[in-house]
Amino acid sequence: MPAETAARATLPIPVPPIGSVPAHPTPSRGLSAAPAPPPRGSIPVSQGKEVGRARSPIVRDVMTTNLVTTGTDARLDSVARLLRYHGISGVPVVKGVHLEGVLSEKDILRTLAEHGGLSVASEIIDHVLEAPSQDRQVRRARWRGMLERLRVQEAMTSPAVTITEDASLDSALRWMLVKHVQRLPVMAGGHLVGIITRGDVMTSLEGER
Repeated sequence: MPAETAARATLPIPVPPIGSVPAHPTPSRGLSAAPAPPPRGSIPVSQGKEVGRARSPIVRDVMTTNLVTTGTDARLDSVARLLRYHGISGVPVVKGVHLEGVLSEKDILRTLAEHGGLSVASEIIDHVLEAPSQDRQVRRARWRGMLERLRVQEAMTSPAVTITEDASLDSALRWMLVKHVQRLPVMAGGHLVGIITRGDVMTSLEGER
């Protein structure tokens, strides 16, 4: 061991006079100075926050980030198959990186009714319940033709009702109820980052009980 290093290693550590504490203790290299204990009966601010109630879940905690989306020029029959394949009832509509709107099953049925494909949306129920007939086949062909002809931009809800990722679940649920929607695209910095559904919110709230 070099003489200088040996001398440094054997130097005694200075001890402050009894009853004194250095104003700014300097930690040795490679070691961190231990914080002075708080006065008896006190709780540091950071610990006080941890002792309090745990943070309630927010939209970011429960939203879906693996998004299924569609474009404005897609055919409605293609989107209907997309919804069925993924077992969902609506998708965000995007154009490049911009959110253009939302398309749901309800939007598709409403558009069929508006374009004469259905007298009323409930006609689909009659179609399911009635026995096979020539009229049923005619209606089915008419609906399919309209789905093949109509595009997403003709049926989507625009502008989309959205929410931010740091919003509370309570506010997300209230917003859905006020706007009569089942899902909300989630935005952060002007970009689409996820989607949250009424089922997501209810499942999370139920898990907190």
